[in-house]
Amino acid sequence: MVIGAKNLTIDQLSKVKTLYNAKLDQEIEKPLREKHPALFEKPKDEPVFFSNET
Repeated sequence: MVIGAKNLTIDQLSKVKTLYNAKLDQEIEKPLREKHPALFEKPKDEPVFFSNET
């Protein structure tokens, strides 16, 4: 979760795992949606792995 982030570039945001439900300024969101639409899709549930190590 990123709250109150400032000065992030489109390049930096394009490398995140997901932007699903993210609130972005239109000047950043539009090019991201055009170049990386998958970032705005609902993420698939990933399996959870547990370790027995303590």
